[in-house]
Amino acid sequence: VIGEGEITLLELADKFTRNEKKELQDIKGIAYRKNSEIIITEPRPFIEDLDSLPFPAWHLLPVEKYCVASTGGKVTEKVFNIFSSRGCPNQCIFCGGPKIMGRRYRRRSPKNIVQELIYLKNKFGAAQFDFQDDSVTVFKESLREMCQEIIKNNLNITWMCNSRVDILDLEILLLMKKAGCARIDLGVESGDDQVLKRIKKGITVEQVKKAHQMAKRAGITISSFAMVGNLGEDFSSVKKTAKLMKELGEDVNVSISTPFPASELYQIAKENNWLRIYDWNKYVTAPTSLPGYEPVMITDKMDQKEILKAWYWLHAQLMRKKFQTRFGKF
Repeated sequence: VIGEGEITLLELADKFTRNEKKELQDIKGIAYRKNSEIIITEPRPFIEDLDSLPFPAWHLLPVEKYCVASTGGKVTEKVFNIFSSRGCPNQCIFCGGPKIMGRRYRRRSPKNIVQELIYLKNKFGAAQFDFQDDSVTVFKESLREMCQEIIKNNLNITWMCNSRVDILDLEILLLMKKAGCARIDLGVESGDDQVLKRIKKGITVEQVKKAHQMAKRAGITISSFAMVGNLGEDFSSVKKTAKLMKELGEDVNVSISTPFPASELYQIAKENNWLRIYDWNKYVTAPTSLPGYEPVMITDKMDQKEILKAWYWLHAQLMRKKFQTRFGKF
């Protein structure tokens, strides 16, 4: 199933239930084998009305296993994933997400989102939520309405989300805090403005600093994501990232830039013969994720050993503050 799966998977299941497997070519948005031939059908259009989708069938899942401490609640409390929107209009070269959800931003209505929050709270006692959108804050007016609905219904929940540093302001951050937002994940990626340009992040170091300052004023914890192994990055760039991240002083996650298939970075790496790993099972973003890990690619500035050294060095610079932010001074 290619792209958004809800309608495609339903049609596919219907074909199998009716034993109509020979008519798979009628289903948009799938790839399948027919003897030795690979058939790819007509693309499935994106779902325009996200409110038309039913809420996920959480009652069929072991909900007690969905627990993280990231939203500021207890580690034993259930955390429910939720989407308020789909699609991302940004051009970051390392992201393959737009191939699945598209670049055009589509958002559920604020009332529909809050109805799901209320349903999960009443049905499962849910008090913590993780918004999985690429960025919750693209349409501020819709986000504002959602926060006001949460406050109006007195839900008393905590939640976390993803955003970009260039679209936050103090007014919306204060409202998000009032509505229960405890944490925002921000893609910083690098402390070098030239590297940020090469990866088409569309932000500056100054915007990164400003967004973190505003979030602190609003009382929201920020988790910042940084990478090594970006295009145009040498060890002096990595040192700039370390300096910036130390200045920000909150929860930091360090990854290795990975050319996921469908991303622009993958095409660039392929064209320049930079790929060193071809098994997609090994396309993970950190050495801690896979025994015997090796960086997937080299860059115009660093080889595999240099990238790995940069990851361990940056990780070591930042972990004390990360753990103190999450777990306290000791």
